[in-house]
Amino acid sequence: MPQPPPRRKPATELEAKISAGDVSAVGELVDLLDEPLHRHLVIEFPSLLDESDREEVIASFIADLIEDPKKYKVDLASIEHFAKVCTKRKAIDMLRKKDTQRQYELGPGASAILRLAQDDTDTDLDIPVVMERAKVAIETFDPKYKAALVALWQFGTDGYKQALINQFGITGETAATWLTRARSMLAEALGSTIRLDP
Repeated sequence: MPQPPPRRKPATELEAKISAGDVSAVGELVDLLDEPLHRHLVIEFPSLLDESDREEVIASFIADLIEDPKKYKVDLASIEHFAKVCTKRKAIDMLRKKDTQRQYELGPGASAILRLAQDDTDTDLDIPVVMERAKVAIETFDPKYKAALVALWQFGTDGYKQALINQFGITGETAATWLTRARSMLAEALGSTIRLDP
């Protein structure tokens, strides 16, 4: 019976040390990973992370690895591949945190709409772009359409009509029309990036 191919090339001495919990070669590890990780993050996030962001992400990864080096499994991946996967996740977390901070700056209505866009986004890496585009788009909306999206986000499909009726003294049919128009406007502004159906 043929043997399956090995999962990876033989481990280096440094990789074996790290996997065994030996962090004595931290300097060597930083020298090995710093440049490749910066290049990787530039490729993955060409305009979303500046140099200080990349340095923060890489330093955080190294600190985590020093704290718990056994997270790295030498038989599964090279240290460089492992580092790239981990720093990409950390970068995505950083971007999400920045977007959350921006939402607070925009006020509750815009924050709710951006949250709706984020919830419906298919891929993590598109979230910062989607949210920036949504922010620009909603600032041009008539307040009633913005309110309709906020009501949908806050109260769902079962409660948004009553919320709009209470707030504006309109009919349920008018509330539905506002939401339909708001969805159409947001979909047009964002292309096919998000799903706007509940």
